[in-house]
Parts: sequence; C-alpha cells; structure tokens
Amino acid sequence: MLYARPWYRSDIQGYHRAKAVDATTAVKIIKNSEKPAFVVGELIVRDGEAVELLKEILKKLRNHALIATTPNAYREFSEFNVYYVNVVDAANLIISQDWKGLDGYGKPDLIVILGMFHVLMEQTLSTIRNFSDIKSLAIDRFFQNNATYSFPNLTRKEWLNYLRKLSDSL
Repeated sequence: MLYARPWYRSDIQGYHRAKAVDATTAVKIIKNSEKPAFVVGELIVRDGEAVELLKEILKKLRNHALIATTPNAYREFSEFNVYYVNVVDAANLIISQDWKGLDGYGKPDLIVILGMFHVLMEQTLSTIRNFSDIKSLAIDRFFQNNATYSFPNLTRKEWLNYLRKLSDSL
C-alpha cells in the first residue's frame, strides 16, 4: 500500500484520510463502480498531453461513465456527452437527497475528480465525504486527503504515466 503525505504540510485531517492508490488499483475501483462520474476541472486544459490521455480514458468509458466539466474545460471535451457544472454546485447536488443524478437516472456511486485548484478540490471532496455516502477517487497530481482514494503526490512525468496506465488498462 502506498503512503502519501498531504500536499500542504499543514493540511492534516482527522482520523479519516484518503487511501493512496496507484493506477492499477484506480482501474479496479473504476471498473467495479456501477455508475462512475468524472468531474473535470479547468486546470487540465493547461496540459495538452494530460488532456489527450484523459480523452482516451473517457472514450473507453463512454458507455459506462458520466462526464461533467467546469466551464473552462467544457469546450475541450465537447465531443463527449458532457454535462456542464460548477464545482460548488456539483458538490451541493451530490449531497442533496432529492438529486436524481446528472442524467436523471440516479446518483453516481463513484466521483472521479481531477484538474481543479487544490484548495477547491479539497473542500469539494470534504463536502462529499462528510455529507454523502458516495465514494471519490482523485486522479490529480497531488494527494487529496478528503477523497476516499487518491493518487499520491506525483511529478508531472509520474502523473502522466499513471494516466497512461489507466488508459491502457481500461
């Protein structure tokens, strides 16, 4: 099992911490999920190679996963059936008892999240963790304490290799 420290040294949570996972374990988590949903933030657009790898992943999951993007990432992923969401609104919808999911057919059982500012993602995952029973998987470069599962802190090269392994294994 991997061990990961928080990206910010002062970011020490309570007794619950995300489990650090590698790409192979992330594939198993996604495949075992009945209805995963990807939430893609605007920071991913700044890295062309990461965008292409994520597009490969999403093509392989086209019939299995829902995809939601923030406003700035929407155009980049418009070739998919993409839902347009604000991250804060998405977190509020996920914890709502009345919400019927992005497609209207029920809530996702796994939120796969990446490409957002660290602090915003941390607070979004905290909301999901504390107010819903939905699991979360952070596949961003930096370890996210409040996720259920998260990639450890990675260099850009390591992170792209993890995304490549995800793409190849799905």
